[in-house]
Amino acid sequence: MPNRSCFASAGACTSTSKGRDPHQREALELASQFAAAAFRVVTAPGESVVISIGGRTAPMRTAPIDPMALTNFVWIRASALALITASRERLDPLLSVDPDDFTSEWDLPVHHAYHVALRAYLRGEPSRTAMNRALNAAEDIRMNRPDFLGPFAVLLSQLVAGDREGLVAALADALEEFRDHYSVGDRKDDSTRQVHLGVLALTCHARWDLGWEIPVNSAYLPTAILEAGPRDR
Repeated sequence: MPNRSCFASAGACTSTSKGRDPHQREALELASQFAAAAFRVVTAPGESVVISIGGRTAPMRTAPIDPMALTNFVWIRASALALITASRERLDPLLSVDPDDFTSEWDLPVHHAYHVALRAYLRGEPSRTAMNRALNAAEDIRMNRPDFLGPFAVLLSQLVAGDREGLVAALADALEEFRDHYSVGDRKDDSTRQVHLGVLALTCHARWDLGWEIPVNSAYLPTAILEAGPRDR
């Protein structure tokens, strides 16, 4: 099942050498395969499903959702990795997952609301109502838990609105908030400080799928990852 170290290593590897180390892309690809596989196991029909990770393929038994392992938060990360690696094959099954299927006590309303909004947007469904709920949930947790870094709902809202200039402004704000969050205390040593996968994912989507020019330069947006494009990656 996906774990923090899997996602953390994927995030850390994108930040060095401007994303030019081939192992960085390999780590992102492996993390994406691993995360998507965890959801395939709980969504595939029948008693087993064929899973491929790192060039190896094997059948795995299907199983019910483990609320301690799979949450809306984990789904958000898995979807981000699918977008970053430009894998529609991995993204489509994730978009079939119902946010209400997750019952973990560790899940926060902000993650559920963001999952609903992102899923609707990526499925091409009307998403403004869900987006407003996600924005409200993000603002609520910001007010009540100022030390918590939730999903950047404002960034997603600019995609929903089709506002490129708004997205650029929201992206700059998100990167600044991310930097400030990990500039305090023990967070400076947290491996997840290297890059925000959700922000990178939406930026990749805007650039590759929508064809938007994104004039924002940041160490948190590995140039080589964005410039490579989906075909080269």
